[in-house]
Parts: sequence; C-alpha cells; structure tokens
Amino acid sequence: MTLEKVDTTDKLGEYKVIKWKIKEESSVINDFFVKVHHQAEANAKKPNGRTLLITNVPAFISKFNLLAMFKAFGEIEEIYLHQTPTTAIPEPEDILFPNRKQTIRGFRVAYIVFRDVKSIREITELKTNDISPLISSRVKGGLGEWAKAYNSRIVSEPRLEENIKEYMQNFEKGEILRRAEERMKEGEPDEDGWINVTRRGKGKRSGAIRTEKMEERLKAKKKRWEKKLVNFTPTQIKESRVKQLEDLKKKFEEDKQRVSVLRQQRKFKPF
Repeated sequence: MTLEKVDTTDKLGEYKVIKWKIKEESSVINDFFVKVHHQAEANAKKPNGRTLLITNVPAFISKFNLLAMFKAFGEIEEIYLHQTPTTAIPEPEDILFPNRKQTIRGFRVAYIVFRDVKSIREITELKTNDISPLISSRVKGGLGEWAKAYNSRIVSEPRLEENIKEYMQNFEKGEILRRAEERMKEGEPDEDGWINVTRRGKGKRSGAIRTEKMEERLKAKKKRWEKKLVNFTPTQIKESRVKQLEDLKKKFEEDKQRVSVLRQQRKFKPF
C-alpha cells in the first residue's frame, strides 16, 4: 500500500487530506483526513501535540497497516481504533467475554500516538512528493481473512484455563475491595440519618440500627397485621362475636352500677 504522490496540501476544514492507494498499479485513490488531536482535559494516553487523529479509515485497514504506513515519520507508541472520534480509551480485548459495544463496523477513526512532536509536525507539513516513505504491507481481505479471524477466536484449553483463573482472581480482588468499603461505611449515617449495618453469617441480612421511632413504627405495623389476621376463619369469627357480646354485657353492668351510684349521691343530702 502506498500513498499517492499528488499534492497533499488539500484541506477539508481543519483536516488535512492525505491521498493513498492499495497498490501502485491501482486506479482507486483513497483519502485520509488527519489533524493534530487536541482536547481540553489532559489525557496521558492521548497526549495533546503528540497524537494524530485520522478519519475515513476503511474496515480493511488494521493497526499493523497504519503502523507500517506512518512509522517512517518517527517512533509510534500506540494506535487506537474507534468507531467515532472520542477521548476514551478502548478496553483491553477479552477473548472470553468480548465487549460488543466496542465492536467497530465499517469505516473508523484512528489515533496514532508518536513519541516525538516533530513526527506530527512533519505529517501536517507534507507537500508534493514528500510521502514516498509511507509504504505499508499488503492488505489482506476476502474469505481467507474472514476464516483466519474466525479461527483466531477459538481458544485452546490451556489458554482458556489461564484466562478463567485470571478472571476469577480479578473477581475475588474486587470482592475483597467491595467488602472493605462496606466495613469502612459501617457506623456512618446516610443523608436521612440512617446508619446502615451489615450482619455477616448464614441466614442474616443487612439491616439498620433500631431507634425509638423505628420501634414505634414496627409496633404499629405489627398491630395492623394482627388486625388483618383477626376473623380469618369461621371459628374465629364466632369466637370474636361471643367476646364482643360479653364485653357489651360487662360494659352494660358497669354503666348500671355507675348510674345507681349517681342516683344515691343525689338523694343523700345531710344538710
């Protein structure tokens, strides 16, 4: 793959246009749109001034091809591929649990991080016939490349076992950190004043420290449930009615005695 030896001083807005083609004899000319990457917040992985942003990168162009094309301008530290321009860094590829959100389809963008700022300056100042060193390796594609990509996803048993062990080690480390954070938060009240506690052991669940107000709420809740459970069966209904009648009779007798006492007090006049 070579870059076409034409006037590369063309510009598309803030992007510089670099023309290239797959083979010397090819009549199809492709375009890279490049510019110096810059972002407001500093990023150690994509440092300002040393990172080149390339858009309009075809799907068949790999990191290896980009490395071969641009290494003539200086030492390259890293190459990142994304679906669209972003300040984020791609997560390491996981063979066992691939991240489908990071799957890039169709044209993509590339970020090339050079070790020296001079490399970026040399690319952005390219003129006619200055691009002859940019020669890449042969581009692979078609059915053979698809079969190779598919076979590369098949993991051998030793490697699979190693990946599983590594995954479980990272998981256990995460669990230890999570439990340590929970212990540190114990005894600290939240925004509502509640103090969350964690009860460890079989059959125990996390809860909250009981206060007087909380005890009153629990008692009221218990009474409501007890009322709901009253008169649940025909026998209970009958017993409840008998008890109500007895209570009414008892109250009636008490009222009679009270009235009798009041009458006697009215009649009694010593003076």
